[in-house]
Amino acid sequence: TMWKVLEVKGVCVLAAVLAVTAQTSALAKPNIVHIVGDDIGSNDFNFSRGTNPYQIAPVMEHLAATGIILDQFYTWKLCSPSRTMILTGRYTFRYGYYDNTDADGRNGGVMLNYTMTPHDLKRAGYMTHGVGKWHAGFRTKFQTPTYRGFDSYLGYYHAEENYFSQMFGGSVNPTDATCENSTCCGVDFAQGDAADQIGPSDLNGSYSTYVYVNRVRDIIKAHPVDKPLFLYLPFQNVHGPTEAPQRFHDMYAHLADTQPQYRLSIMACLSALDEGVGNVTDALKAAGLWDNTVLVFQSDNGGDSGAAGQGMNNFPLRGTKWTHWEGGVNVVAFISGPLVPDSSRGIHYTGMLHSTDWRVTFAGLAQIDPDNSGPFPLDGHDVWAAVTANAPSPRNEVVHQVLKSPIVNQSCHPDNMIAKSGHVTHCGASIRVGPWKLMLGYPGWPSLIYPLPTTKVANATQPRLDPTNPAVWTGLPCANGCLFNVETDRQETRNQYDDQPAIVKQLTDRLMEVSQQSLPARNPPPFVVHPTPADHADQLAMCNAVRGAGYWVPWQDAAMV
Repeated sequence: TMWKVLEVKGVCVLAAVLAVTAQTSALAKPNIVHIVGDDIGSNDFNFSRGTNPYQIAPVMEHLAATGIILDQFYTWKLCSPSRTMILTGRYTFRYGYYDNTDADGRNGGVMLNYTMTPHDLKRAGYMTHGVGKWHAGFRTKFQTPTYRGFDSYLGYYHAEENYFSQMFGGSVNPTDATCENSTCCGVDFAQGDAADQIGPSDLNGSYSTYVYVNRVRDIIKAHPVDKPLFLYLPFQNVHGPTEAPQRFHDMYAHLADTQPQYRLSIMACLSALDEGVGNVTDALKAAGLWDNTVLVFQSDNGGDSGAAGQGMNNFPLRGTKWTHWEGGVNVVAFISGPLVPDSSRGIHYTGMLHSTDWRVTFAGLAQIDPDNSGPFPLDGHDVWAAVTANAPSPRNEVVHQVLKSPIVNQSCHPDNMIAKSGHVTHCGASIRVGPWKLMLGYPGWPSLIYPLPTTKVANATQPRLDPTNPAVWTGLPCANGCLFNVETDRQETRNQYDDQPAIVKQLTDRLMEVSQQSLPARNPPPFVVHPTPADHADQLAMCNAVRGAGYWVPWQDAAMV
């Protein structure tokens, strides 16, 4: 019978898990390299969906082919909340973090009564280094990386900046290369080697990927052989302005007559990332560290497809960054390295995983328990044994966004919809339990499925919605609720909300339950739409700090809880 088959398979799976666990325990604590790409679509590399013949990325293709590709790996729908989930091992709503402004504005970062991954690994004897994009808060020095457990850090605080000049122009042009057109602008390139040594780097002016890789090489060369190593490498590629040296553009000159220019820029930027990752793995091999290294790669969120599908590509998934559709939250990811069992190399793991799982998994590899202190417990699972044995995932649920009312988030205010130009990052709620995914309220725009462009002409268009029109809300996708079986309907085309009332109730009840375990937005929509005098004063203090120093720095002395 089916039950007997499952029972036998269960015994086999258990044996495989135990074997992998024993193998890992017998090893010294492994080096852990966690690489995070920025805004990379799930179809931007060919290995993930197998439908992109244009991209040149031999290093990433090899690492994925000799590792384990994670087909149902979930994260948050945009940058800063995603990165804080990775580092804290908790859903963002556990600390009132719902938007990029939570890192850049009044809140200033994750509350300090939650610790982060490097804090755990230092307890386990690791040397911990961060290189690249932080975007997890810098209002005070206590929210910067070396106060969060990293022995050293080099990178930038904000969401984006110029790849070559490292300029960020806060209020006018975010990626201004000179600051001539910005009123709140400066170099965003900080470094620190100890908790009291945060300051500007003198390395700006070169292509960021080159600078980061050179720093990583230096770290690896200087690393003592008797210590395990944790490298957190959140590269800038391929977030806008999506820049790369000319030699990477030259690799795609033959496509100039058939591909939109922005797609060519994305491919060049990805090839630059590919070369950088290759240089990192080469450095690990040269130092004798590679044979005991676990390498994890993921994008922070889905690719930003743009208004006409000419940006990053998430095909065949629906939607884009900023949305709860699968294209916004089901991202490209894999694990690789010599510690992946030979029997599992090259597989596509189909179990459900989430960014919060890495902190708990890394602690397990380091043979310690993660710090579980704070207002809410960890949301992650140790998934190493399950993934490497191709066994069922310990995770059966992912909460993409909580809600405060049965249908629409209370923060889904029309003013906020206008301020976010249609993205509405606070709006809508979503949960997946087993194969079922429920979305209530506004899931985000655009909601189309974009194939790779085959010509320079836009291959799909959708007018931006006018949130001032009362009729728009009722006509939006999922305005009355959506329910999809995302195991059999990956493209979310068959809404079963009206056909499955029992499942709708079960998932809605679960959303309501989890919503009681969340904190309100610490940097709520009025900060964006209708700033208070306190908001204006805070913005002035931040800008005065960067104008006075010439570079971005923490602007408040006292620690924030």
